[in-house]
Amino acid sequence: MTTIERRIGVGLGVVIAALGVATFFSPGLGAMFSADEFLLTIVGIAALGLGVYIARDRWFMEPGHARTGDPELIQGIPTPGEGFDRALRSASSVHEISGRETVTERLEAVGVTVLQRRRGYTESEARERLESGEWTDDPVAAAFFDGTGWAAFPLSFRLRVRLGEESRFGLKARRAAEELERIWTRTEDTDE
Repeated sequence: MTTIERRIGVGLGVVIAALGVATFFSPGLGAMFSADEFLLTIVGIAALGLGVYIARDRWFMEPGHARTGDPELIQGIPTPGEGFDRALRSASSVHEISGRETVTERLEAVGVTVLQRRRGYTESEARERLESGEWTDDPVAAAFFDGTGWAAFPLSFRLRVRLGEESRFGLKARRAAEELERIWTRTEDTDE
Protein backbone atom coordinates (compact mmCIF):
# COMPACT_ATOMS: atom_id res chain seq x y z
CA MET A 1 0.00 0.00 0.00
CA THR A 2 1.45 3.34 -1.05
CA THR A 3 1.42 6.48 1.05
CA ILE A 4 -1.28 8.13 -1.10
CA GLU A 5 -3.55 5.09 -0.84
CA ARG A 6 -3.15 5.11 2.92
CA ARG A 7 -4.00 8.79 3.14
CA ILE A 8 -7.12 8.33 1.01
CA GLY A 9 -8.20 5.34 3.10
CA VAL A 10 -7.59 7.18 6.38
CA GLY A 11 -9.41 10.29 5.12
CA LEU A 12 -12.42 8.26 3.96
CA GLY A 13 -12.48 6.40 7.27
CA VAL A 14 -12.38 9.65 9.25
CA VAL A 15 -15.26 11.14 7.20
CA ILE A 16 -17.41 8.02 7.65
CA ALA A 17 -16.64 7.88 11.37
CA ALA A 18 -17.49 11.58 11.76
CA LEU A 19 -20.82 11.06 9.93
CA GLY A 20 -21.60 8.09 12.18
CA VAL A 21 -20.90 10.09 15.36
CA ALA A 22 -22.90 13.06 14.07
CA THR A 23 -25.84 10.80 13.21
CA PHE A 24 -25.71 9.31 16.70
CA PHE A 25 -25.97 12.72 18.37
CA SER A 26 -28.38 14.21 15.82
CA PRO A 27 -30.97 11.62 14.74
CA GLY A 28 -32.45 14.06 12.22
CA LEU A 29 -29.24 13.89 10.22
CA GLY A 30 -29.74 10.13 9.74
CA ALA A 31 -33.21 10.76 8.30
CA MET A 32 -31.62 12.53 5.34
CA PHE A 33 -30.34 9.18 4.09
CA SER A 34 -32.99 6.64 3.37
CA ALA A 35 -32.03 2.99 3.57
CA ASP A 36 -33.35 2.19 0.17
CA GLU A 37 -32.03 -0.22 -2.39
CA PHE A 38 -29.63 2.31 -3.94
CA LEU A 39 -27.82 3.05 -0.66
CA LEU A 40 -27.54 -0.64 0.20
CA THR A 41 -26.09 -1.31 -3.26
CA ILE A 42 -23.47 1.44 -2.79
CA VAL A 43 -22.45 0.06 0.62
CA GLY A 44 -22.25 -3.48 -0.82
CA ILE A 45 -20.11 -2.37 -3.76
CA ALA A 46 -17.80 -0.43 -1.41
CA ALA A 47 -17.44 -3.47 0.86
CA LEU A 48 -16.74 -5.74 -2.11
CA GLY A 49 -14.17 -3.28 -3.51
CA LEU A 50 -12.45 -3.06 -0.13
CA GLY A 51 -12.35 -6.87 0.11
CA VAL A 52 -10.82 -7.18 -3.38
CA TYR A 53 -8.28 -4.48 -2.54
CA ILE A 54 -7.20 -6.23 0.67
CA ALA A 55 -7.04 -9.63 -1.07
CA ARG A 56 -4.89 -8.18 -3.88
CA ASP A 57 -2.61 -6.50 -1.36
CA ARG A 58 -2.16 -9.74 0.57
CA TRP A 59 -1.64 -11.79 -2.58
CA PHE A 60 1.37 -9.74 -3.73
CA MET A 61 2.85 -9.22 -0.29
CA GLU A 62 6.14 -10.93 0.57
CA PRO A 63 5.60 -13.67 3.11
CA GLY A 64 6.65 -12.57 6.55
CA HIS A 65 8.73 -14.56 8.94
CA ALA A 66 8.11 -14.99 12.60
CA ARG A 67 10.78 -13.41 14.73
CA THR A 68 11.70 -15.34 17.77
CA GLY A 69 13.33 -13.82 20.77
CA ASP A 70 16.92 -14.46 21.64
CA PRO A 71 17.39 -17.74 23.46
CA GLU A 72 18.40 -17.51 27.07
CA LEU A 73 22.10 -17.71 27.50
CA ILE A 74 23.19 -20.29 30.00
CA GLN A 75 25.13 -18.77 32.81
CA GLY A 76 28.21 -20.54 34.02
CA ILE A 77 27.23 -23.82 35.56
CA PRO A 78 29.49 -24.93 38.38
CA THR A 79 31.50 -28.00 37.54
CA PRO A 80 33.08 -30.48 39.92
CA GLY A 81 36.63 -29.50 40.77
CA GLU A 82 36.19 -25.86 39.80
CA GLY A 83 37.08 -24.67 43.30
CA PHE A 84 40.17 -26.87 43.31
CA ASP A 85 41.26 -25.52 39.93
CA ARG A 86 40.89 -21.97 41.22
CA ALA A 87 42.90 -22.81 44.35
CA LEU A 88 45.59 -24.54 42.25
CA ARG A 89 45.91 -21.53 39.93
CA SER A 90 46.23 -19.24 42.92
CA ALA A 91 48.73 -21.53 44.65
CA SER A 92 50.75 -21.99 41.45
CA SER A 93 51.46 -18.30 41.10
CA VAL A 94 54.96 -17.28 42.11
CA HIS A 95 53.61 -14.26 43.95
CA GLU A 96 50.65 -15.90 45.74
CA ILE A 97 50.53 -18.38 48.57
CA SER A 98 46.79 -18.42 49.19
CA GLY A 99 45.07 -21.69 48.42
CA ARG A 100 48.07 -23.91 49.13
CA GLU A 101 46.51 -25.46 52.21
CA THR A 102 43.32 -26.23 50.27
CA VAL A 103 45.31 -27.80 47.43
CA THR A 104 47.38 -29.90 49.82
CA GLU A 105 44.34 -31.19 51.73
CA ARG A 106 42.34 -31.99 48.62
CA LEU A 107 45.20 -33.68 46.78
CA GLU A 108 46.04 -35.76 49.82
CA ALA A 109 42.41 -36.91 50.13
CA VAL A 110 42.28 -37.70 46.41
CA GLY A 111 45.63 -39.49 46.57
CA VAL A 112 44.49 -41.73 49.41
CA THR A 113 41.23 -42.52 47.61
CA VAL A 114 42.95 -43.27 44.29
CA LEU A 115 45.51 -45.58 45.89
CA GLN A 116 42.79 -47.36 47.86
CA ARG A 117 40.50 -47.94 44.91
CA ARG A 118 43.03 -48.57 42.14
CA ARG A 119 45.84 -50.28 43.99
CA GLY A 120 43.88 -51.92 46.79
CA TYR A 121 45.74 -50.33 49.71
CA THR A 122 44.17 -49.66 53.07
CA GLU A 123 43.89 -46.03 54.11
CA SER A 124 46.99 -46.21 56.30
CA GLU A 125 48.99 -48.00 53.58
CA ALA A 126 47.94 -45.38 51.04
CA ARG A 127 49.04 -42.56 53.36
CA GLU A 128 52.39 -44.31 53.96
CA ARG A 129 52.93 -44.72 50.22
CA LEU A 130 52.18 -41.04 49.62
CA GLU A 131 54.48 -39.90 52.44
CA SER A 132 57.33 -42.16 51.33
CA GLY A 133 56.99 -41.31 47.62
CA GLU A 134 56.60 -44.98 46.67
CA TRP A 135 53.31 -44.42 44.88
CA THR A 136 54.84 -43.07 41.63
CA ASP A 137 57.98 -43.01 39.50
CA ASP A 138 57.67 -39.24 38.96
CA PRO A 139 60.01 -37.62 41.52
CA VAL A 140 58.34 -34.21 41.20
CA ALA A 141 54.88 -35.67 41.89
CA ALA A 142 56.26 -37.72 44.78
CA ALA A 143 57.93 -34.61 46.23
CA PHE A 144 54.53 -33.01 46.75
CA PHE A 145 53.65 -35.55 49.46
CA ASP A 146 57.00 -36.82 50.75
CA GLY A 147 58.55 -33.41 51.41
CA THR A 148 61.65 -33.96 49.28
CA GLY A 149 63.69 -30.77 49.35
CA TRP A 150 64.13 -28.73 46.22
CA ALA A 151 67.90 -29.23 46.40
CA ALA A 152 67.44 -32.92 45.53
CA PHE A 153 66.51 -32.01 41.95
CA PRO A 154 69.10 -31.27 39.24
CA LEU A 155 70.27 -27.67 38.97
CA SER A 156 69.12 -27.35 35.34
CA PHE A 157 65.59 -28.41 36.33
CA ARG A 158 65.54 -26.00 39.28
CA LEU A 159 66.67 -23.13 37.03
CA ARG A 160 63.96 -23.87 34.46
CA VAL A 161 61.33 -23.85 37.18
CA ARG A 162 62.79 -20.73 38.76
CA LEU A 163 62.68 -18.86 35.44
CA GLY A 164 59.17 -20.07 34.62
CA GLU A 165 55.87 -18.58 35.71
CA GLU A 166 54.81 -21.52 37.87
CA SER A 167 55.93 -21.78 41.49
CA ARG A 168 57.69 -24.85 42.86
CA PHE A 169 54.59 -25.67 44.89
CA GLY A 170 52.37 -25.27 41.83
CA LEU A 171 54.60 -27.50 39.72
CA LYS A 172 54.66 -30.26 42.33
CA ALA A 173 50.89 -30.01 42.88
CA ARG A 174 50.13 -30.09 39.16
CA ARG A 175 52.40 -33.07 38.55
CA ALA A 176 50.91 -34.91 41.55
CA ALA A 177 47.37 -34.27 40.26
CA GLU A 178 48.34 -35.45 36.76
CA GLU A 179 49.94 -38.61 38.16
CA LEU A 180 46.90 -39.36 40.32
CA GLU A 181 44.67 -38.88 37.29
CA ARG A 182 46.90 -41.20 35.26
CA ILE A 183 46.65 -43.88 37.94
CA TRP A 184 42.88 -43.43 38.18
CA THR A 185 42.24 -43.67 34.43
CA ARG A 186 44.73 -46.43 33.65
CA THR A 187 42.82 -49.66 32.98
CA GLU A 188 45.54 -52.14 33.90
CA ASP A 189 47.24 -51.15 37.10
CA THR A 190 50.08 -53.06 38.66
CA ASP A 191 51.71 -52.46 42.00
CA GLU A 192 54.84 -50.45 41.41
